[in-house]
Amino acid sequence: SRGRRRCCCKMAAGFAESRALTYCVHKWSSYSSIYVPENILVDKPHDQSSRWSSESNYPPQYLILKLERPAIVQSITFGKYEKTHVCNLKKFKVYGGMSEENMTELLSSGLKNDYNKETFTLKHKIDDQMFPCHSIKIGKVSD
Repeated sequence: SRGRRRCCCKMAAGFAESRALTYCVHKWSSYSSIYVPENILVDKPHDQSSRWSSESNYPPQYLILKLERPAIVQSITFGKYEKTHVCNLKKFKVYGGMSEENMTELLSSGLKNDYNKETFTLKHKIDDQMFPCHSIKIGKVSD
């Protein structure tokens, strides 16, 4: 089941001017009970229910974020629950582009199973030219 919702908040990401960007959770693959996609909009490390979780352990598992306006996205930060947790993404990919239909892989990585926020540098140049993104897709990669 796919979802769509319009809402905006600050994106936990660093950019050219080291500032957070406004974004909405635009689409998602699914979600499980109280672990709705909008939970990622607020960093609450002391609240175990402050996370998104898909309803299935099988692909696809993703979120698509829509930036308020196109931007050069240089990094992304993931907040985590204050204790280690089995739901932390072990492997994921981040894609970006001006539309959902035409995205470039910006990162392939994984989160450590600890409570520390993690910031990742994203690919933001092609042939030494910076490129803007309007949509960001975060997808789980099968273990």
